[in-house]
Amino acid sequence: PMHEVFTDTPLDACELPKRLGTHDRLISCFGEGDHGAELRLAAACGAGDAAFLPTRPPEGFDGHLLDLWGDLLGMPDLRGDARSGVWDIPDSWRQAASGALRALRVESPCVLVHPGSGGEEKCWGVENFLALAGELDNVVFVVGPVEMDRWPAERTERLRAVAPVWVCPELTSLAASAAGAVAFVGNDS
Repeated sequence: PMHEVFTDTPLDACELPKRLGTHDRLISCFGEGDHGAELRLAAACGAGDAAFLPTRPPEGFDGHLLDLWGDLLGMPDLRGDARSGVWDIPDSWRQAASGALRALRVESPCVLVHPGSGGEEKCWGVENFLALAGELDNVVFVVGPVEMDRWPAERTERLRAVAPVWVCPELTSLAASAAGAVAFVGNDS
């Protein structure tokens, strides 16, 4: 339903606000540069405070994109522990992730494979992901809302023929699974 930020459909008739919930602050890279889409996305989640970050640094910027975002958000050390490779994942997130994977009959730790991205042109072909997953043990495909919205159902079924498919996982569960994964394979998404 992310396409709803680009329509004139009244928000109370859209699915997006229901999926997003209500939030005080929105930090997003979606809709960057389309002021109407930015305003509509902020309204969809009720955010009075919204920041829309660039997906590419400006010409001549020689730092890391996260450093630029930190500067724009007034959080100069945004990467924090990421520089040391340490991220604190709460036990509750790990437990939720483990339960979600068990429901898919996947053991932790596993190999997470995310074959999608926001733009089809950035994707390694799905055939490549299928072939790779067929060579690995304990794989789960991760499919997000963009894939569910844009892909034909047949594509997701082809993934299911090779390995379990985890559809639209909670971000906290996905973060915990990624932190404990044997490996992650995905596109620039």
